[in-house]
Amino acid sequence: MHKTINMFRSYLLRFFFRLSVMLVALSGYFKNRAALDFTARYSVLSPVNILWVILAASFALQLSPRSRVSRGCRKQFSATFERVETVVDDFFLRTKLKKLDLGATRVAIIWAIPNLIFAALYYKGIFGVPEMLLLTVLYYLCDVICIVFYCPFQKLFMKNKCCVTCRIFAWGTIMTVTPLIFVPSVYSWSLVALALVCTAAWEVTYHRHPERFCEETNAFLLICMIFLACFGILCCHLYAAVCFTVSCFIINLHSILYVIYKDIKLDIFSLIFHRHRFHLYPFGYQIISVKDWCDSV
Repeated sequence: MHKTINMFRSYLLRFFFRLSVMLVALSGYFKNRAALDFTARYSVLSPVNILWVILAASFALQLSPRSRVSRGCRKQFSATFERVETVVDDFFLRTKLKKLDLGATRVAIIWAIPNLIFAALYYKGIFGVPEMLLLTVLYYLCDVICIVFYCPFQKLFMKNKCCVTCRIFAWGTIMTVTPLIFVPSVYSWSLVALALVCTAAWEVTYHRHPERFCEETNAFLLICMIFLACFGILCCHLYAAVCFTVSCFIINLHSILYVIYKDIKLDIFSLIFHRHRFHLYPFGYQIISVKDWCDSV
């Protein structure tokens, strides 16, 4: 359980870190647009070179099964594969894989459309190198937003239960640097090459060992489905945190109404808390009952 909490905190820290990178990039863009032109010559410790190191390190983390990343990213490795002892129907598995591939194809097409538009704007001179790099930083931030908060690809196209079972989890690398594909430079194409290595390793493993990518055949992923999320994070903790916040609000509202209208027996929170108690208690979120709390006021 501590691993879950630590991973959740880790991804929240990544979100705030990437948000900071985005804000710094925006600030630099509006102050001095040319500072984001990585095709110019800069010192070794220039902001654009530091950004290159940040992006490269982020991609490299996905190549190791021991990295502190979500189980959704590490399921490709043999070291994290735990075979399910029960027999799985081959037809069911093939049908599911076809469904996953169809969803991935849809995502690829949807992703290509706006980026081809950005590429056309770049070749026409409307966008420059700074704009393409700024788009990359935006995608870098959106990548962690899709993991921690909301993923439109999961909800609209992939239809998978959780980010841990996502068919295209490692695509975040190549999707991040998509704008850089159209900018000829050692800076951009070195990042693209590293992203391609991550994505290619993922795809090769998926087609050679599809059993690692389904919770029906990989117990490493099945554990996460028991809690509606993964031990590598995120969904259930975010849900529990939201429930906890809403519950605190209701408790305060209940106390105010209890003081003002003591003759009215409101028990709204009790009903809500009783419904969500299973989701809250396993992760350490505990609140005293409304009656005990109000009686102590």
